[in-house]
Amino acid sequence: MNNKVGSSAIDFSSLIKYFKIIWLLMFIGHVLLLPMPIIGGDAWRNAQTYSVARNFVEEDFDIFKPRYDMRMRLEEGYYPGEFPLQTAVIAGAMKVFGVNMVVARGVNLIFGILCALLLYHIVGLLFQDQPLASYLAVTLFSVHSLFGFLISAIMPEILCALLSLLSLYVYLIFKPYFLRIFITCISLSLAVLVKPAGFLVVLAILFLNKDFKIKTVFELLIYLLIPVIVLKLWLSQTMQFENYPYGNNYSLTHHYARTMDQFFDELTWNMVMAAIEKSILHGLNVAGVAVLIFMVYHHKRISSLIKEHMYVQLFLRYRLELGMIVWALANFVFLIYAGNIQTDQTYYAMPLCLPLLILSVKYVSRFHYKWIMVLVLLQLVWKWGYLQLTYIKYVENWGNVRLEQYTNQFSTRNDLFLVYNNSYADFTLLGRIGRKGINVCNAHDINILKAGFRYLYIEQKDLNSELVGVLKNYRQISFGTHLFYDLKTEQ
Repeated sequence: MNNKVGSSAIDFSSLIKYFKIIWLLMFIGHVLLLPMPIIGGDAWRNAQTYSVARNFVEEDFDIFKPRYDMRMRLEEGYYPGEFPLQTAVIAGAMKVFGVNMVVARGVNLIFGILCALLLYHIVGLLFQDQPLASYLAVTLFSVHSLFGFLISAIMPEILCALLSLLSLYVYLIFKPYFLRIFITCISLSLAVLVKPAGFLVVLAILFLNKDFKIKTVFELLIYLLIPVIVLKLWLSQTMQFENYPYGNNYSLTHHYARTMDQFFDELTWNMVMAAIEKSILHGLNVAGVAVLIFMVYHHKRISSLIKEHMYVQLFLRYRLELGMIVWALANFVFLIYAGNIQTDQTYYAMPLCLPLLILSVKYVSRFHYKWIMVLVLLQLVWKWGYLQLTYIKYVENWGNVRLEQYTNQFSTRNDLFLVYNNSYADFTLLGRIGRKGINVCNAHDINILKAGFRYLYIEQKDLNSELVGVLKNYRQISFGTHLFYDLKTEQ
């Protein structure tokens, strides 16, 4: 099954050309998705992140106090959350190129390209005897369904992937001892701040280490402690907003801050099954499943070493495999620890993808080039199907959710809005109308709150007799099925 590069130079060079064509097509596809509005299954998260970046531009640029669009008053908007490094970068780009979706998604597209470049070099360092490996790594990354989703999203997961890969790359290439520790600690700490699961890349570093001298143990302890201390400092800063007034107790980081007793109280079989599903469908993907089958086929070599108690030889021969598997398993445990919040959010599987992708490359690059192309094409079909479900099927509805084109005609960003009939803290609809405010669930709430708000947004399908009675005296602004009521102007 080996890909004999020396005797099949034409096949090898043709394969590289096919890979580059796929890279170009994937890049064009993601560029076409840049103008996409806030839409899809994780639209609320896109709206939430976009609102923080936008408020950095329009209000205070205080990275330690990010402000969301969910608010009762203009001067509020503080919630506990992850460190807003990605939103700060987007805000910087917005200051130069303007506040719009293309800029926000474009930043993540650049992060994705940088991930591909780092993967190319990391895999080249790990598999120097496999000339196809680096090209294959970039190709599998470009056709990976979850990475494709995250590159087109306005979410911090792809930045976490970039910083995790940067940590691994710095560790592999930097020879000066203290410089390597310094730069790796910075990169690891930033990865952990963006998404705490980024910390688990240190497990890969542990297994990739070829010797265990005293100073090596000291170095690994630093990698373990510094990011944890940095994360603890950030949590102490952001969790001060946990008890938000007016009953909006909406913690974005509760699954990182809770105790183990709370975790076990909340643990359900559904959470475990969701983690397994994400590991297979979004972590392994097609190439990963093929690699598992391939590794099972070669299990005799591993089992013979175990039977002969040749554990040192086992570790040395399969050090990379052990490192990637431990990294992936740790992420799987972290996925379960995330709790109920991860059951419906596919992006929580992102940290699983990196070790599984690197492991896939080692084995897939040994396949005959025809089988490699079959795997890549199957992976591409999988990615298309996933993007079809999450983004592409909504293309015809893009115009209907660009509600800011309507709100801009009669209001400003400082006019607080009520969003009617949604029990969830609806970042999605606030993001679509491009305004700050809160959601309400019944007419009674509107009577209580309307004095502090300028406009109410509602869809005609949600209109009922009780609501009509409350709103009949206010000026109505209508755009298709969308209704806006001016709560300061009676007719």
